[in-house]
Amino acid sequence: NYENSLKFAQALNNSELENSIKTKIKSARTERNRFEFNKSYNAGLEYEENKNYDIAISNYENSLKFAQALNNSELENSIKTKIKSARTERNRFELKKYYEKGLDSKDRKIYDTAIFYYEKALKLAVENNDTEFEKKINERISECEHNILYEEFEKGENLLKRKFFEHAIKCFQEAIDVAKKHNNAELERQAKEKIELAKKGIEKEKNKNFHEPTSDNLYEKAKESGWEL
Repeated sequence: NYENSLKFAQALNNSELENSIKTKIKSARTERNRFEFNKSYNAGLEYEENKNYDIAISNYENSLKFAQALNNSELENSIKTKIKSARTERNRFELKKYYEKGLDSKDRKIYDTAIFYYEKALKLAVENNDTEFEKKINERISECEHNILYEEFEKGENLLKRKFFEHAIKCFQEAIDVAKKHNNAELERQAKEKIELAKKGIEKEKNKNFHEPTSDNLYEKAKESGWEL
């Protein structure tokens, strides 16, 4: 409405009226920006208190735009600090959540899933520059990888004893990959030896009578009967 009245003031060629309306427009914009700033900022505070960090940050960022429009550098810097603090708290909250999920998966011996959650937690620890938690998470990941190493080796040995050679090789290869990562030369050597034994078993199978079942056939039948490693 003020902008519309400005057009008529300009048409009337009344500079005093024109300037008065321009001042009114500027004042109204300032009040609007101040109102919108307070609305977004207060919403941010409320969401942060309820640990809805992403929504809180979105509101803080919106309030920052209005602080900039108000040309208030002190207020602008205060909001930037608030955004940084909310991001840190969000990361800390998410970090704890993923870390606890990792612990739960580890306790249930689902090591791949545990590592998945630990790595999510690790990324957040790095972002927060939380070196103590970062070290702790890396230790947990290492523990899981060692468990996978021995688990795959043991699984491979069980498969080898039952002459399920192809499946045994896959387990030993998995063990080798983890052993290399952790510089476990002895277990890597043992797994390689087991793979050679499995390969010899495969060669013997090739010499079987055509009608005799292969280890793969027997493996599938064993799984169907409910056999577990």
